[in-house]
This record gives sequence, structure tokens and C-alpha cells, in this order.
Amino acid sequence: MIEIIPALLVHDQQTFELRLKQVSPFTKVVQVDVTDGSFVKNHTWFNTVNLIEEDFDIKYWLHLMIDDPLEYITNFPKVEIRHIKGITAHVETLNEDTLDIFVDLVQSLGVEVGVAGNVNFNDIKLALKQYNLDEVLVMGVKPGHSAEPVLDDTVDRIKSANLQARVIAVDGGVNETNIDEFIKAGATRFYLSSYIFNNENPLKVLEDLRNEYV
Repeated sequence: MIEIIPALLVHDQQTFELRLKQVSPFTKVVQVDVTDGSFVKNHTWFNTVNLIEEDFDIKYWLHLMIDDPLEYITNFPKVEIRHIKGITAHVETLNEDTLDIFVDLVQSLGVEVGVAGNVNFNDIKLALKQYNLDEVLVMGVKPGHSAEPVLDDTVDRIKSANLQARVIAVDGGVNETNIDEFIKAGATRFYLSSYIFNNENPLKVLEDLRNEYV
């Protein structure tokens, strides 16, 4: 099954709410990019306390592009976990010991768990195989920014991620010219930001993609 999921990389609550309103009729899940201005230079807005649950029947998959995902998860407001579908962190921020802790922490919250990276996953295949990961996220662009050109080795990295998790996802650079190639390589989940939200009619873009692939 192919999944098309909007991705929110925003810098203020107003834009966050606007984009939710634009896509909520056609999705029950959005990815939220959480950055700290250190792991990547960008710094995004996301505050679970200000989520408007009465207005949006949506779950959030958190993509942590931060230096210390363990601290973030440890301090995450437990009362807000009902909003969260899954949490993915970058392998670049986790060594073998902290990867164990990260997976255990996320799973203890009762949500899905994933790892992301710009790496060739063959290099860490043995390490990942011991975990029951829900998602391996292949970055189609350098993390932290949208509307970037897709990286040349994305297809190879999708192939290297196969059999490492229940779902192989791609984030960044996905569009109508390359999605078929990514699907053939093994990806089934796609997070799109600029391709949807830089369009004059984001809802139509999302609807067309879902009608074509879902």
C-alpha cells in the first residue's frame, strides 16, 4: 500500500494551523519536522501544548532532526502522546548504545518507531535488524530544508533500506517525475512538503496524488 503524507516544516503556529486546515480533509496523519537549529541550521515550530485537537482529527509522526532525541523523548509531555503516531530520529545522532535506548523509549510510549538518515543503510544493516522498526526513512534531500533538489543516490539508498523495517519511507524531493522510480526501488510511504504547499491548491495536489497512488 502506498501512503502519501503531508510534511510540515514551519516556523510559527499560524502556518502550522493553516497547513493542517489545507490538508486535513484528505489525511489522518502528517509528518512534523522538529529541528533544533543545531543538527540542522533550520529551526521549526512544534508545540504539543498548543495543538488544537478539537479542530483536527489528525495524528502526528515526529521527524526529529535534533542533536539529542533521547532528551526530547524523555521530556515529552506524556499527556500529549495521544496525538502522536510515531517518532523517527536520525542515525547520525544515535550510536549503537543510544539506538537501543531510543527504540525502547519510543516503544514504551506505545507509538511507532523509525530511524532516518542520508546514509547507505547497508552500512548499518546488522545493527538495525535486531530492532522491530516500523519505519526506515530515506532522506531524498539534505535534512532541514524543503524545496531542495533530490540527491542522486536516493534510489540506491532506498534499495539499501529494504528489509530493515515494516515501511520504507522517503522524505524530500518527491514529485511526479520520480515517485514511480522510488516505488519500484521499494518505498511505500512518501512525505511531501514543498510539492504540496508551494502549490496554489495544496488540497488538489494531495487529492490527485492519493487518487493516483493510494
